Amino acid sequence: MIPSSATSGALSDREIEALELLLDRRVEVGGMPLEALDGFFSALRVGPGRPASPDEYLPLVLGEDGPGWADEEDEKTACTLIAGFWHHIGWRLAQPLPDEGADPEGGDSEGDDPDDLLPLLVMPDEDAADAETFPVGAMWAAGFLQGVGLRAEAWERWLEDDEALADDLSDLQRMTVFDDETAASMGVDAEARMTLDERLALLASVPALLADLDMQRREEALAPGEPIRRLPMPGRNDPCPCGSGSKWKRCCGSSVH
Repeated sequence: MIPSSATSGALSDREIEALELLLDRRVEVGGMPLEALDGFFSALRVGPGRPASPDEYLPLVLGEDGPGWADEEDEKTACTLIAGFWHHIGWRLAQPLPDEGADPEGGDSEGDDPDDLLPLLVMPDEDAADAETFPVGAMWAAGFLQGVGLRAEAWERWLEDDEALADDLSDLQRMTVFDDETAASMGVDAEARMTLDERLALLASVPALLADLDMQRREEALAPGEPIRRLPMPGRNDPCPCGSGSKWKRCCGSSVH
């Protein structure tokens, strides 16, 4: 068994690779690939409602009973790594977001890497013929929305009070559209599908979105009269004050919270 190091921190690259291979074996029986699991756990960690338990989410992560495990040891290893990945998402949420103007190559301090805050995504080969149409982030967004659905009533309460959040979830829903069939099933114009640049810009804003939602979740858990202090800043869907014409979350807000 590969021991998980993430009961209090991040999984190692080796552990993540092992988890990805094990999850891939479950896709044929309805399990989640790693990218979808990242989105699913992200929604459960930052969202409203009671905390999700392994008994509740493991059947959704691993799919139906059936072929997929090489042996009992494989299954035990997968469950250990999935638990570790739950803590990995918590570790990622606890990391500070880069300050405006921080060096994007070097992070805020020695050892920091802004890429560590981004979702784990399947990326296209730059030289591939379909690189420009590759649906980057579609599985992550689908996993996130599945997590929202697990606490639908609590999220609906948030959405009633937060128009910007409704816009964010609408953007994520649009990100799940990757072909004409899914566009038709969602009532979306196939020609309006996100471009690769739009996908990358939205995904760059995900760490700030998750940090904002996690802040809101923690504020609700505090006793009345104990608000968490926030610095004033534009709304996620407001025009960016830099004058670019883009939404703040897709411009300066993609690296600033």
